[in-house]
Amino acid sequence: MKSLIYLLAFSCLFTVNLNSQTKLNQTATSVPLIDRSIFFDNPEISDGKLSPDGKYISFMKSYNGILNIWIKKFDEPFEKARRLTNLERPLAGYFWTDDGKHIIYAKDKGGNENYNIYSVSPSAGNLAGQDIPENRNLTPFDDARIEIFLVSK
Repeated sequence: MKSLIYLLAFSCLFTVNLNSQTKLNQTATSVPLIDRSIFFDNPEISDGKLSPDGKYISFMKSYNGILNIWIKKFDEPFEKARRLTNLERPLAGYFWTDDGKHIIYAKDKGGNENYNIYSVSPSAGNLAGQDIPENRNLTPFDDARIEIFLVSK
């Protein structure tokens, strides 16, 4: 008798589970798929930071499909922002120095994961023939991976 009760209980569970799966499949086919670009494309603007003196806003924005560092005066519209970097690969992040004179970031060369630390002055003018200011490599070592753990004031 006990085994008959177990068999009936299992049969009911199996039927309920089968009906739920059928309803789930019907619902899944009637709901449109969300476009992958919503999840995986670059955001329009991200990683905004206020300069230490409060005069500038820096942020990441796409240029040729890669997020680059841009800057604008606090009270300017985003259309007046200027690009500070010409990156060929995605950037892990960046930060302002405490005095607000430079933006520091790490980047590798062609995906080799040997990162160097770069500095760019937001107030510097653009180089002749280029639309970005000079980005200085502070750690020009080819076969080393440089990381910033702590910055002295």
